[in-house]
Amino acid sequence: MNEADLNKNSINRFTLVYQKNYWRGFACTVSSISKRSDSIIKIDVITDSHSYSHFEKIKNKYLSPVLKNISFECKSLSKNDMNFLQKFSFKTHFHPSVCYRLFYMDLFECNEPVCYLDTDIVFKTNTLDIGQFVSEDFPISARCETKKDVTGKPYFNAGVIIMNCREKKEELFTLLTEAKRLLPVLSKSSIYLDQDALNIAFENRWKELPIRLNRTPSDNGVALDRCIAHATGSRKPWMLGAGHAYNTLYEREIEQLKLPVYIRYDVIWPLKALKRRVNSLMRSNR
Repeated sequence: MNEADLNKNSINRFTLVYQKNYWRGFACTVSSISKRSDSIIKIDVITDSHSYSHFEKIKNKYLSPVLKNISFECKSLSKNDMNFLQKFSFKTHFHPSVCYRLFYMDLFECNEPVCYLDTDIVFKTNTLDIGQFVSEDFPISARCETKKDVTGKPYFNAGVIIMNCREKKEELFTLLTEAKRLLPVLSKSSIYLDQDALNIAFENRWKELPIRLNRTPSDNGVALDRCIAHATGSRKPWMLGAGHAYNTLYEREIEQLKLPVYIRYDVIWPLKALKRRVNSLMRSNR
């Protein structure tokens, strides 16, 4: 395969959401992409006006080791879009930022394949590997969950999504718009609001990824080499004492950034979790 074919089949563009409470996860994900990429990578960052300046601060202070082969473009959702999302009630540990990815094509111009990653991921494969899973027949590729939706139909996990913005750009825009339209109705009962909306909008319009490209802690039989390790659950590897299965993976990746030891972990997360539980109980008793 010549260099032109390699470039065509590689994915050199990613999109991530930045939410300041998850900045350690964001830094880990970006560091792991940088370590395993031979070419220049562009990362489109979706955030809000409250987190934009925080992103710039973290990028300039801690992400300099990855800037040699990664460029960032950061854009904030509009005030109208934020008002739209803040009307919804988000269940458990979820936040309006989980829906930011639905606005990707409203914010960025793109004519090439893009890989969306949640910011609780360690990228342990390479851009050529994931590039082979860009589908020319479907707008997205994603991992199928072992569970099905309430109708028994296949259901994908939206933590890793490979989007074909080259051949399927118009369909992607249409279906992402449909997913946003579904949010108000689904928000009344859905736990995985954005993921449920994506599954309904993209019904029969997605290709299945191998499990290793969205490996969760419960996938014990799937090797950790050449995988995308997804730290699912409300407790994350950067939460001190949380006991996540990917703690060691996180530590190895964050080491590349040479972060001071005292900021590598969130030490006050138990208080935040307690506050969420109290607020949830107060709302349910009204």
